[in-house]
Amino acid sequence: MNDPTPVYVIVEGRLGSGAPAPFSVQFVRVPYDAEAEIAVATRMGMPELDGFISEARHGVYRGAMHDPGAPRYHRPQR
Repeated sequence: MNDPTPVYVIVEGRLGSGAPAPFSVQFVRVPYDAEAEIAVATRMGMPELDGFISEARHGVYRGAMHDPGAPRYHRPQR
């Protein structure tokens, strides 16, 4: 992750082709108002709010925040 900007992927190619065929992958980033989502989650009493805030603001996956054996491609919590 390492980036809080939401992203989706477009994969284009030939579905079900028996022969090798070209394909492409596009990563598309979209705007996201993290602070507005955090405010809503706070008002609703979201469980594990601190983890959600870390993900939304810093792109740090909450499952890796406190796990010393987690992969190191995640940034430490800020």
